[in-house]
Amino acid sequence: MKSIEQFKVGEIAELEHTVTQDDVETFMRLTGDRNPLHVDEQFARRTSLQKPVVHGMLSSAFISTLIGMVLPGPGALWTSQTLEFLHPTYIGDTLKISGQVAQISPATRTLLLDIQLTNQRAQRVVTGRATVKLLELIEEKNVTELPSQVVLVTGANRGIGAAIARRLEELYSRLIAARHPTRGAA
Repeated sequence: MKSIEQFKVGEIAELEHTVTQDDVETFMRLTGDRNPLHVDEQFARRTSLQKPVVHGMLSSAFISTLIGMVLPGPGALWTSQTLEFLHPTYIGDTLKISGQVAQISPATRTLLLDIQLTNQRAQRVVTGRATVKLLELIEEKNVTELPSQVVLVTGANRGIGAAIARRLEELYSRLIAARHPTRGAA
């Protein structure tokens, strides 16, 4: 995963996807959007579009693929998006999904991306702006060895003290806990 400092304004990333009938059917099953404009050829022929159009959000869903896998990549959290749908997408269209870094905010660990989807005829299908946050990875500590420090857990009979004692026992598999004899073992 790249750090925020490794990105540059103007940096571009792209991916391509050819939309299939299976994509449309999967999207329809997942979302429940059975609008006849998307799934009924006879209905669509009676419109000015003349044939079924792909759901706009199906086309735009590949923005998520771009953000999560390419720019910025794994560990990115997509926090906002504006979209403008400019041209319909049809089954068989090959979409090029592009993202370009427009702004970088190191303080908030966010990138502002200009997004554009074009089809195989170089027609802009969708444009917009995405805000993406780069999450910080928390370092995992190796807890296989008993630490050299001594930990005293007070109140290990119940409540928070008991929970802390149980967690330490899980982490280190060996624990000595002092419990008050009149209160019983936790």
